[in-house]
Amino acid sequence: MKKKLNIAILIVFAVQFSSCTKEIDYVAISKKLNEGDLSKIMNANEDKYVHLSGMSFIITENNFGYKKTTKEDISGCLSISDNIGYGRVEKSVNEKIKNSEKDSLVEKINTEFIYRNEQYVCKNNEKLFSVFLFGKLQGLQNVKPAAYTYGLDQPPSLFYRLNQKEFENIINDDLKIKYDHFKYATILIGFHYLTGEEPSRISQIGIGIDYEKKNDQKKYDKIHQYYSIYISRKEDNESAKYDFVLDKKRFNE
Repeated sequence: MKKKLNIAILIVFAVQFSSCTKEIDYVAISKKLNEGDLSKIMNANEDKYVHLSGMSFIITENNFGYKKTTKEDISGCLSISDNIGYGRVEKSVNEKIKNSEKDSLVEKINTEFIYRNEQYVCKNNEKLFSVFLFGKLQGLQNVKPAAYTYGLDQPPSLFYRLNQKEFENIINDDLKIKYDHFKYATILIGFHYLTGEEPSRISQIGIGIDYEKKNDQKKYDKIHQYYSIYISRKEDNESAKYDFVLDKKRFNE
């Protein structure tokens, strides 16, 4: 959880605090994303299975002290040959009203999911808002990253800050978010570090979006959406096929 929170913070502040020592061939990386061949950008095992995890949330706030947070945490396995995955999801909905000291838990779900046809679906057929980001960044090669990070002992990463037109063409053509005022959108792509080699295997993708939208009272809500996906290192994916079979069995029970 700590790792996920650190990544979320980095999405917001990477432009101000990045230190660049080596540039990454972002055009080549984005072209591989466009091709959609997951075997070229993921550290899958020999059977082409990977462990994955992800965190997504939507925060809605207004000027009257109301705040609602909907959050999904997923973990499971993916067959990159079939683009099908199984695992578990924990979904929670919290609300906070003006002058209250804590958030109140409105809903909590912990169940199995299946990922197929580019959609996460729970065992009870409820669709999740989590997004498998590896197939959702078409056209990114036309945007220059706002920052590179490449520390001596830290894995490299790319950070993008999109304007509204770029957001519509690269992200919102898939997500279909309806809004009244666009504020910003960011993308963070992290890589597994391979000594002596150019980074090519993606370890994580995170997207942050801020916008305003009118509510039923014709007032503007401030909304922040964040999506992330994490892929394990190759050595940690040796049991991915076995775990995939177990997750599939649990989903179908």
